[in-house]
Amino acid sequence: MNIKQVKAYGTTIATEPLQEMTINRRAVQAHDVEFKILYCGICHSDLHQIRNDFGGTIWPIVPGHEIVGRVGI
Repeated sequence: MNIKQVKAYGTTIATEPLQEMTINRRAVQAHDVEFKILYCGICHSDLHQIRNDFGGTIWPIVPGHEIVGRVGI
């Protein structure tokens, strides 16, 4: 499986602020849709996940699931 490095904003511990980091992602496959993320929001549940308020958080964590992007980069 091919691995691609991408820029992300995340944290490696619950008490640190989000920071720019490089993470490994698998390469885009035949049934995937690749898009460029232009904007990403962090919601209240993301903050709880970062701080491990729900338990079970695995670090590093890259929160954010509310995005605006462009398909076909």
